[in-house]
Order: sequence, then structure tokens, then C-alpha cells
Amino acid sequence: MRVGPAIRKIRNQRYLYLLETVPGKKKGTHTNRIVKNLGNFDKLPEEVRNAYLDKKAKRELAKSFELKLREKDISSAVDTVAKTDAAPTRISNFNRLFPLNYGHLALKPLWEKDLGLKYKIEYLQKSSTEIKTWRLNDLLFYLCALKLIDPKSYFSASNSKSNFLYCPWNNVVQDNFYRALDFVYDHRESLIKHAVKSRLEQTKGQIKVAFFDCTNTWFETPYDDITWQVIRYTRKTTLRLRDQSLSKEEIQAYLESNEFLENLTDELELNKEDVLRMRGRSKESRFAQPIVTVALAIDQTGFPIDCKVYAGNIAEIHTVEPMIESLKKKYSVKDIYFVADTCV
Repeated sequence: MRVGPAIRKIRNQRYLYLLETVPGKKKGTHTNRIVKNLGNFDKLPEEVRNAYLDKKAKRELAKSFELKLREKDISSAVDTVAKTDAAPTRISNFNRLFPLNYGHLALKPLWEKDLGLKYKIEYLQKSSTEIKTWRLNDLLFYLCALKLIDPKSYFSASNSKSNFLYCPWNNVVQDNFYRALDFVYDHRESLIKHAVKSRLEQTKGQIKVAFFDCTNTWFETPYDDITWQVIRYTRKTTLRLRDQSLSKEEIQAYLESNEFLENLTDELELNKEDVLRMRGRSKESRFAQPIVTVALAIDQTGFPIDCKVYAGNIAEIHTVEPMIESLKKKYSVKDIYFVADTCV
């Protein structure tokens, strides 16, 4: 959900409105609702009109900035922004402040040219999703750039999405952020492989040596994923039996039966791939909380070429073989010489 200004023309008169962007009736769509009519645009105070028009100036400035970046003239690009009236500290009376953050634009050539992710994501969006009203590439670029220049939660990222020079993701709603993350999860292997191959083509290089290591991180929850699955399945079963008008004693008897135990075992087996948060050997000594193990492989230049997330109860030594097999499959690696220090 987002509230922002927009001009609408009625009978040759321009009116300024505050519009609220809300999810539409169909999944993946959005619509605008008028929150407030601010009046005839040409009769509003000059400060308000200038503040609104400032957004158009930012877009033109962004085009110039990006063009100079593509020409590898970063110093000139920064000077272009710094010498304009649209400086980062400029305060207006409309929405109090228009921040001008442009660090993400320095990453666009890397994202689009060196890694080729824009074209890969646009192809996957068209061929593998039903998303039509917003562009996955724009939103995913914003989220990745933000992790480098201003790390924050996805909720905070949603609230900050208007604070950037040239932000075509400005009209997406909160739900779109999580749909974008689902997209990355579904296509993560394809995206990593494409990015690495694009970079190798750009640099005319090859993977000669790979370095691999693991770490882990913890979660603020009292239960691991298996315990949560047991709790949810038990709740679902209890509600189903209540709908069948069984008594508390009959429900409890079923929950203690071998039949329920067998069904629960089948349910856990069916969802075993979703088990990640488990208790294990925490490097931060967080033994009371479940953890996950994050594995990363880089090439001889330090460029990431693969990553995996494993259940927290899997020892690091057991992550090596799956990672080697993944590298062989992705990049057609044939000869493997594995050298390691002590593995635990």
C-alpha cells in the first residue's frame, strides 16, 4: 500500500490528488483510490507545485546519470547530480522531504550488462509467471541494490521505495515484494547459473579454482521446523475432527492412536524438503534456537558462483559433496581436486 501525489485533468483543468495504491481484485494487480483532492494544481502554493514537479526533474536527471555511468564516467555522473537543485538535502513543503538517493544507479550496469539479469528475469517473468502489471526485474534490482547500499528488512524496503532517483518500482505494493521473493526461490538455480556465465563471457574467463565455506545463522523461535510441522498438522487434524462433531475424549484418543502416528509420519516425509530451521552446532553459541547452514562457493577472483542453504542439523562435511555436484552440473566441471583443512 502506497500514498502518493498525481495530477488528473478534468475539463481542461489540472487537479492534484493524493492517491492510495491498493491490491486489485485479481492477484498481482493494483488499483488507485483517491485519498484527498488537494485542489486545482495551478492555484496551489508555489512550493507545493515545485515539489511535485521536482519528481519529473529527478527522472530526467536519472537518465543523464545512468548514461554517464554506462560510459564509465562515474565522477562526472556524481557531479551532475551534486550541481543540480535536486540535492539530497533539499526540503520541500510537499510530504516534507524528497530524498535523492542515487547509489543504486551505479550498480545498474553491473546488473544489466555484466550479469545479464535484467533480460533473464524479463524472459522468466513472461514465460513462467502471470504477472503483467509490474516488472519483476525493477523490484528485484531495487532489493539487491538496497542490500548493498542500505541493508534493511523487506517491510522497511517497501516503505522506502520512493526515496530513490529513478525508481520504476515505485508503484508496486507490499504483496509484490513477497511474490518477487517467491520468484527468486523458484528460479534461484537458473538465475545464479545465468549470472555467472554472463560474467565469464564478459571477462573471457573460466572457473579454475573454487573456494567453499559455511556459516550459520539463528532464528528467534522456540521450535524447529519439524516441531512446527507436528504442531500445525495436529491442529489441522483436531479442527477436522471437531467439524465431524467428535467429543474431546474421542479426539484425544485418535491423537494417541497408531493411525494418527502413521499419518503424521507420512506428512513429515512429504514435507521433509521444507525442513531447514533445526538445532545444530551454532557458531554463535545459540544452542537454544534453531539455525540454518549457509554455504557459499567463489571462484579464484572472489566472485560468488554458487550458494546453498542446508538444515541446521547437517554437519558441514556433509555439505561438500552436494556443492561439488552442483558445480559440476551448472558449469560442466569435469576434473575435481578437493583440498580441505579439518572438516567437522
